Amino acid sequence: MQGAVIRWAGLATLLFAAALVLEFISGHVVRVWADDIGTTLTRIDARRSLYLFHTLFGLVLPLFLIPPTLGLFLLFRPVSRPSAVLLCVCVAAAVLLMVASAVFELALARIAADYVHAEGVRRAALLRHGAQVDRVSVGLGTAGFVLLAVPTVIAGLLTLRSRCFPRWLGWLAVGSVLVATPGLLGFVAEPFFGFHLVAYLGQILWLCGVGWVMWRGAMRRPSPVRV
Repeated sequence: MQGAVIRWAGLATLLFAAALVLEFISGHVVRVWADDIGTTLTRIDARRSLYLFHTLFGLVLPLFLIPPTLGLFLLFRPVSRPSAVLLCVCVAAAVLLMVASAVFELALARIAADYVHAEGVRRAALLRHGAQVDRVSVGLGTAGFVLLAVPTVIAGLLTLRSRCFPRWLGWLAVGSVLVATPGLLGFVAEPFFGFHLVAYLGQILWLCGVGWVMWRGAMRRPSPVRV
């Protein structure tokens, strides 16, 4: 039974990797974000359908993390149960943060619709409200992204020490987090955005590798070691 769960978790991991690529592409197609919130709100209203698709997709996407996390928990539990539990707790918290971020992004669509038709004092009030909602959304999304670094590192270290997966996948998991550290500045500093892209690619490759190994049922028997 556990073997079947892990296999289907592997398939879900591959689908999650593909969904991440689609989400990344849709974000660049929508292109509503600007330096000032007024322009952002105007663009959101002008591209409302695309924006809603991207945001609703971002609302559902974090839930795709649940099956891969279950598969990794079952694999790593014999190696280090505390580490496996910590991995699940961090992923659960990150999912909640990212879902909450998407909910605030949805609220921006309503604010944008009112903003483009408002005038005077009401328009200024909507602008301030939109700026607040946008800051909260970005803050929650960034926090979720940062929190996901913890289970990624845990999975990478447990892979290196237990050989549940090929060793290169462990190095890839840890390396992608290290590269992502300066990439976090990419949200506010354009020269560092390249680090974010490299780390993102590393995460996609890691998910594909882990998903493929779980789906093929080629995991090596874990050796019990405490982390």
